[in-house]
Amino acid sequence: MPNRTSPSTRRKRLLLVAAAVVVLVGAALGGLALSSTGGQRSPGASSQSPSASAARPVIDQTPRQILAAATAAQAHVHGMHVRGAITAAGVGVTFALDVTGAGNGKGIFSERGTSITIVKSGSTLYLYAGLAFWEKNGDPLHAAALSDRWLDAPVGEADFTSLSQFFEPFRFTTQLYPAGSGAIRKGAPTTVSGQRAIPLTGAVTTGGITQTTTLYVAATGTPYVVEASASKGSEKAVIEFSKFGEKVTVKAPPHATGYATIVNPG
Repeated sequence: MPNRTSPSTRRKRLLLVAAAVVVLVGAALGGLALSSTGGQRSPGASSQSPSASAARPVIDQTPRQILAAATAAQAHVHGMHVRGAITAAGVGVTFALDVTGAGNGKGIFSERGTSITIVKSGSTLYLYAGLAFWEKNGDPLHAAALSDRWLDAPVGEADFTSLSQFFEPFRFTTQLYPAGSGAIRKGAPTTVSGQRAIPLTGAVTTGGITQTTTLYVAATGTPYVVEASASKGSEKAVIEFSKFGEKVTVKAPPHATGYATIVNPG
């Protein structure tokens, strides 16, 4: 029986999974105004976080104080490595990215045995994937023309808006739970990827489904968020942050072809 799924639906399937992740993790980590931080500064504005010289050790602070310190630290970092594993809409997606504080970066998204390399530079996304990726995640009629070449598209391109947000991880870590979600619980110190960390956990229930989120904040040194996890029903996400302050160089690939000129010719 022929596949009656529309080309547009097939092209956006992976991107809808990514959107679900943004909703899952972004909602879990967004919505709470942190007035105690004295206002949010632009990410990457300075390599020195005001939280780095906190008077009290992070481990002795309240959950909200730890969250505010982590918010300030994450907003000031110039570069980091981000790695994630997600299950949404019954599909598993993994990614590994190097991002700058200015919202640029480069990395790979993998799903169902295929992968796509993405570079974000300013207002432009550059994409590179093989035939198998575009056959599974795009319009088969255009798969050959899209494969094995660099493509470019504006960050506002509807097909890729969700993916572009992953290069701005401060969106996930500047705030925590949705407004009205209740208390944030501080757990006992634990070890995450070799880093001693303090877990901050909270939950919110909407429509009978509970979403639980945990941030692991470095217990020593600058209180960066080293891991964020969220679960809501069958949707799960784990995102790890590392290599804080690393220099990330982003170069636009030369001779890229416009994505829109292939999928929407004329």
